[in-house]
Amino acid sequence: MRLRTLGGLGLEDSVAARRPKPLLLAAYLALEGPTSRVHVSELFWPEATDRRNRLSVTLSRLRRETPGVVEADADRVWTAVECDALDLQAALGRSDVDAIERSYRGAFLANVDLELGAELEEWVLETREHLADRVRAALVAHAIGFAERSDFERAAQVAQRATEVAGTTLPEPDLFAIVADLLTAGTEDRSGPWRRFAAREGASLPTLATAVAARARLAANAAATAASHNLPQPATSFVGRERELVGIAELFDGLGARLVTLHGPGGTGKTRLALEAARARTQTPGVDAVYLVPLAGLRSGVDLPATIAAALGVAPPPGASALDALSSALGARHVVIVLDEAEHVSDDGPLFSELLRALPHVRLLVTSRRLLEVEEEHVWRVGGLTLPDHGDDTAAGASSSDAVRLFEHRARRARADLTLGAADLGHVTRICHLLEGSPLALELAAVWVRSFTPAEIEDVIARSLDALATPSRNIAPGHRSMRAVFDRSWELLGVDARCAAARLSILPDGATDDSAAAIALAGASDLSALVAAALLERGADGRYRQHTLFRQYARERLDDDPADVAETEARLVRAMQTLAEAAEPDLAGTDQARWFAALEAESGTLRTALESAERVDPERGVRVAYALRLFWFVRSHLSWVSVCTERLVANLDPSVDPVVRAQGLYVASLAPPWSEASKALNDAALALARSADDGLLTAEATQHAGAIASALGDAAAARSQLTEALTRFRALGHRVGEAAALNRLGALAYFAGDLAAARRLYEESLALETELGNAWGIGSRLYNLAIIAKRSGAFAEALTAYRRSLRLNVELGDRRHAGLVLEGLACLASAQGDPLRAAMLWGAVEAERRTTTRPRVGIELEHFTADLAEARSQTSDDVFDAAWAHGERSGFDAVLQAELDAAR
Repeated sequence: MRLRTLGGLGLEDSVAARRPKPLLLAAYLALEGPTSRVHVSELFWPEATDRRNRLSVTLSRLRRETPGVVEADADRVWTAVECDALDLQAALGRSDVDAIERSYRGAFLANVDLELGAELEEWVLETREHLADRVRAALVAHAIGFAERSDFERAAQVAQRATEVAGTTLPEPDLFAIVADLLTAGTEDRSGPWRRFAAREGASLPTLATAVAARARLAANAAATAASHNLPQPATSFVGRERELVGIAELFDGLGARLVTLHGPGGTGKTRLALEAARARTQTPGVDAVYLVPLAGLRSGVDLPATIAAALGVAPPPGASALDALSSALGARHVVIVLDEAEHVSDDGPLFSELLRALPHVRLLVTSRRLLEVEEEHVWRVGGLTLPDHGDDTAAGASSSDAVRLFEHRARRARADLTLGAADLGHVTRICHLLEGSPLALELAAVWVRSFTPAEIEDVIARSLDALATPSRNIAPGHRSMRAVFDRSWELLGVDARCAAARLSILPDGATDDSAAAIALAGASDLSALVAAALLERGADGRYRQHTLFRQYARERLDDDPADVAETEARLVRAMQTLAEAAEPDLAGTDQARWFAALEAESGTLRTALESAERVDPERGVRVAYALRLFWFVRSHLSWVSVCTERLVANLDPSVDPVVRAQGLYVASLAPPWSEASKALNDAALALARSADDGLLTAEATQHAGAIASALGDAAAARSQLTEALTRFRALGHRVGEAAALNRLGALAYFAGDLAAARRLYEESLALETELGNAWGIGSRLYNLAIIAKRSGAFAEALTAYRRSLRLNVELGDRRHAGLVLEGLACLASAQGDPLRAAMLWGAVEAERRTTTRPRVGIELEHFTADLAEARSQTSDDVFDAAWAHGERSGFDAVLQAELDAAR
C-alpha cells in the first residue's frame, strides 16, 4: 500500500480510505516518524476538548478501512506505509534527477482543503515549499551541468522544467539571473514565463541578456576550461544514458582507469555514448586534449599507432616509429583518445597495453563488440535504453523511459506533424520492449511513422527483422539495417561460436551451462566467445540469453541447415523429457515450489520442445506433456498444451505403446471448458488405459470422466465415476489421486446443495494434502472450505481460509487460483455489507480472469450472478461502478499485494 502526497492526497490501490484528515495523519507520520499520541492529538485537534478520543476514533476507522496504514500503542502512533514524498527525499539525497522528476507529480498536499490548526498548517506549507525548492534546485544544477559541457539545448530544456515546478517559493535574485541565462541559451528564448513570474512577484531581476549574449557567456565559461578536441558536432539529440555517463567518469576519475571499453552488441549506441563521454572529458580539469580515432577500416592491430598518429596529425620523422612520434608529440600532456569500433583488432589486445606503456599520460576510451581481454581493461557493458515497466502504458511510465523518449524524438524527426496520443503509448512501449531498448533499432523503427501507425509498426517488426532498415545515404552501410549490424558481428565469430549461437536460438528462455551443452553442443569456450562478442549475456540467474533481434537472426542461420535443425530439435526434446520426468515425482510434494519455479523458467522452451516433437519425436513429446500435467494445470498452460498434445497423438507411429497414446489423449482432454469433444478424447484414453491394464492412468481418466460429466450436467454419472476413481486410487495407495477424487466429490456435493457433505469431503482431502506437503492442493482445499464457511455465515473462518489459500497460491505463482480467491473475498465482502470493497476486488480480477481462469458455467455462474446482484443492491449503481473501475485501474497485482499485506 502506498500513500500519495505529491499533487494531492490519497492511498493508492484503495477505495476504502477517502477521508482526507486520517490520510493527512498518515502523511505526517510517514515524514516525521513515530510520534507521541499526546502531540498528535494536540496537533490535529487543537480546539477539541476530546482530542484523545478523536485520535482513537480516527485510528479505529483507519484500522477498519485500511489495515496496516497507521499503528499505535499506548504511547506512540506510527506508520509503515510507503510514501511518495519519502521516495522524493531519497532521490534528492542521491541527486538522481530522473527519479526526482518521476516522483514529483505536483506540490505536497496540493488541493487538500482542510481546516487545520496553525501549527499543522505551518507544517504543511513548510514541507510543500521545502520539497518544491529542493526539486527546482536539483533541476537547475542539472541544467548548469549541461551548459558546462556546452550542451546548451538540453540545459535550456532542463531549466524550463525547473521553472515549472509547482509549489516553489520566490527564489533569490542570483538564482533568477542564472535560470534566465539558461533559459535563453538554447535555440529559442524560453525566458518569457520566467520574466512574468519575476514581474508578478515584484522581484528585482537583473537585466536579462539576449539569447545570443547569454549563450556566448555560457560558452565562454565552458571554453575557458575546455580541452582541445576533434569531436564531431552531433547531428541529432542525445537521449538518456545519464547513469552511463556518470559511471564512465567514475571509472576514469574514481578508479584511475586508463583503458575503458564500452562493450556491447551492434546497435546499442556505443559510439554515441563514447562521444558524449568524451565531450564531458573536454570539461574535466587536467585534461588537455580529446581525440576521436575511428578504427572501422583497420584490419591489423600492428597499424594501430600509425592510425592514431594520423588522426592526431602527428607525422613520424624518417626512421622513427609512429609510437615514438606520438610519445614525443604528446609529451606530458594529458590526453583522452576515443578508439571507435575496435572489434576488428580486438585479437591484438596486447598492442593496446603497449600503447598505454609508451604513452603514460594517455587514457583510452574504446568501443567494441568484442572484449580486448587485457589486464588494463575496465569494461562498461552497454545495453539498451531504460524501458517502462511491462504493462505500464501510462504517460508517466513513458516519460520515465529513455527508450520511449528516443522513439518519440526520432519519430518526430521523420514526421514533424506527428502526434502520439494516449492510445499509441501501449504500442510504443511494446515496440521498445520488443527491441529491448536498442537505440539503432528504435531509430530504424521510428522512421516507419511516415507510413504506419505505432500499432502497425509493432506488428511489422515482430514479424520481420528486415523491417528495421533505412534508405538514408548518409548512414554508414553497416548501420543501415539491423541485419547489416548482425552480419558484421557474425563475420567476427569463429565457426564453433557461430554453430553454438545458431543452435542456442532454439531456446526462447535462454540456457544454463548444462542445457547449452546438451542441446546446442556449446561448451564453456563457445559461451565465453559469444559473451565476449556481446552476442550472449549471462544474467544474474546464471542463464545465457540472446538479444531478441539477434536470436531471430541466429534462428535464420540455423534454418539454413535443415539437418542441424532436426538434430538440435531432437536433443531439445530429449533434454525436456529428462527434466519433466525428474520433476514429476515431486510436483505434488514438499519440493513443489522449487520445481514449479524451475519449470516456469523453462516454460517457453518446453512449448518449443512440444512443437518440435511433432516433427522429430512425437512419443517423447507426449511423455513430456503427461509428466507435467499438474504443472500445466496450476500455471494455466493447459489451453495450448492440450491442443499441442492432440497434434502429437495424431503424429504417433501406429506401433507406439498404447499407454503413451492414452496419456496423450488424456492430456488433450484436460483443457477447460469441458465439452463433448473433451469427453470423446478422455473416453478413448480410458478405453486404452483399461485394455493396457494401466491402473494409475485408468484411475486418472475415470476421475476426469466424472469431472466432465459434472460439467455437462450429468450428476449421477459424475458421482459414479468419481466414486470408482476414489476406490481405484485407494487400491493403488496413490494419495495424490485420492485427495483429488475426494475434492471432486466435495464439489459435487456442494453443487447439489449438501454443504455438510461437501465440508467433510473437503476436510478429508485437505488432511491428505497436508500429509503430502502439496502446497497447491492445500490452497485449493482451503479455498473450497472458505466458500462453505461463507455460505454458512462463518465469515471470520472464511476470511482466514481465503487468506491462507491466497498466500499459498501466490507462493506457487498460480495466478488463476489467486484470482478465484480474490473473487471469493469479494463475495465475502458483499455478504458482510461492504459492497465497495466487493466491487473493487471484482473489478481488479475481471480483466485478469479473461486470460487466466475458465469461464463461469452452471451453478457457479448462478452463485456469482446472485452475489453480484446482492452487492449492487447495497449501494447506487454509480458508486458501485466507480469502485469497480477503481479496481480495474489499480490492477490485479496491486490489489493482490494489498490483500497479502492485510493478511500479515
